[in-house]
Amino acid sequence: MKRITTAALTTTLLLAAVSQPNPAGADVPRPAGGQLNIVHLGDSYSAGNGAGKYHGPVPCMRSSNNWGQRFANTLSGLGIKNTYQNRACSGGKIQDLFRPRQVEMPDRKRITAISLEDARRKLAEGDACGVQLATDVTAYDYDLRPASGPSDRVYTYQCSYTLQPQADGVDETTDVVLLTMGGNDADFDNIVNYCFSPGIPFIHAGINGPECKKAVESAERELADIMKRLEQGISTLFSKNMDKNPSSQVVLSSYPLLALDVERRVPLDNGESYDAAREVRRLGLLAVEHQRGVVQRLNQKFPGRVKLIETPVEAFAGHEPDPRHMRTNDDRWLNQMFETEGDYGGDGKITAPRTVEKVNFWHPNTAGHREWGKLIEVSGVSPDAPLIGDRNEAMDVVLVLDATSSMQNRWASTVQAIKSAMLLFHEIDVRFALVTYQDHPTGGGVPGNYPARLHQDFTADPEVFRQALDSVELAPAGDPPEAVYSGIMTALNLSTWRANSSKTVLVVGDGPAKDPEPVTGYTWAQIRNRACSASTPQVSILGDAELTDNPALVQLATETGGNITTQPEDTDPADAITQELEQLSAAPVAWLQGP
Repeated sequence: MKRITTAALTTTLLLAAVSQPNPAGADVPRPAGGQLNIVHLGDSYSAGNGAGKYHGPVPCMRSSNNWGQRFANTLSGLGIKNTYQNRACSGGKIQDLFRPRQVEMPDRKRITAISLEDARRKLAEGDACGVQLATDVTAYDYDLRPASGPSDRVYTYQCSYTLQPQADGVDETTDVVLLTMGGNDADFDNIVNYCFSPGIPFIHAGINGPECKKAVESAERELADIMKRLEQGISTLFSKNMDKNPSSQVVLSSYPLLALDVERRVPLDNGESYDAAREVRRLGLLAVEHQRGVVQRLNQKFPGRVKLIETPVEAFAGHEPDPRHMRTNDDRWLNQMFETEGDYGGDGKITAPRTVEKVNFWHPNTAGHREWGKLIEVSGVSPDAPLIGDRNEAMDVVLVLDATSSMQNRWASTVQAIKSAMLLFHEIDVRFALVTYQDHPTGGGVPGNYPARLHQDFTADPEVFRQALDSVELAPAGDPPEAVYSGIMTALNLSTWRANSSKTVLVVGDGPAKDPEPVTGYTWAQIRNRACSASTPQVSILGDAELTDNPALVQLATETGGNITTQPEDTDPADAITQELEQLSAAPVAWLQGP
């Protein structure tokens, strides 16, 4: 996310794609247009366990802080159009690529209600299972039961789900598949529990020398077979899901190692001891060697289409958890016991909120995912990889405009700027939609106000869109804050977004948002979860400081790779709007060998 002033925008150099030499020396055509369509598959290290800001099915722990989303956001920040879908899920195994998976929340939760029907309604309205916006849940159930105890108004629930095969999210429009897989097939959970974790009453017994040694040796025996199944899975992705796009690639990432390179001995039954830390590290390095073989064999069959990112081992060196008793690595990029979402504080050390949910432990923290995302940015690909972006791209853009009377002095120039900027898109497959927002008549607005209205669904006809702009009527406002969230949510909820288009929501206004919003109850977290639920639209905010200084909207733009553009009060927004749309129309094309 970039915070840009109007003055800076007028001097911004708009980047255009330029032909890059083929690393192998052959002449290749310049990409004709397009964007990078990214799908993320895999397990908890891809989904984002331990990084916070989750969306979708609750047990999957899909985080908008994960390394794949950070990679996509960086591309957006460079002006490279992309879409990103996270289909990874905590606990994922290789078989989940092509088979439906049954999964449930780890614990039962409580809800107060006057009846089972009321409890079910509350769960549905609050989306307690995280399914309303999920695209890969085929069935789910609350398993509602009356709670035991004196109260007859308390119920318990435990969401259970059927998930589509992860590979169902991959097709001929997919350019890049990001992937970590195999850790759970090697019984990662038991290795961490028995080798590193102190005991947690009623959850697991903790460090156990014989069981640690058994788990490591079992994983080592199974490693060749696990990698064979992974190789078969990636091969099937190419032959069944990605066969119509010969430029598409799979980027397989290695895992970071799970412990610092220090001695951590645990006792065995025979009186000897076992160096758990060094043996688990050796297992991790052995897994990387097997991955190299997998990728080499796959590239013989599918030349240049598989890339192994093995740099997490090197990059995370010195940033692993300290496995020694009562020791903590202040520079750790993986959560240790009883913590989650670790990141650097003002003292330059990692600090983290406390938690007893063990699905967070020994997973990359917020800092770790940020650094992992950087590894993908600089990874490169094999020199004979085909170019990405040789299809005509599709763009969907929603203008979300403040339609209250405070915009009166700038409305005409705003409308004219949008009309003029649309001419920039004449050679691009682009559709525009128009949403306006005012306020809730009973929530701070005045009679006749509306929270949000779709004036025009997506259209490729410029004249139809211009007529929709001309039809908007401004209305008096009540209090200064407006129903900004209703406007954004209306745009995000459009059912007519194209699945693999470049998606942009541009909000233009001059008043702050309400959080939570009256009547709808919308919060920034709900808006963010909606934006991150599938192919994340890039949300940009343009307006005066009252709108753009809103921390929630700044965070929304940050997480979706959008811009925050602040214009001085009572100034004409035309230049800023024109520049924002110019950036969309002139964004550089992405291909894997180039920037």
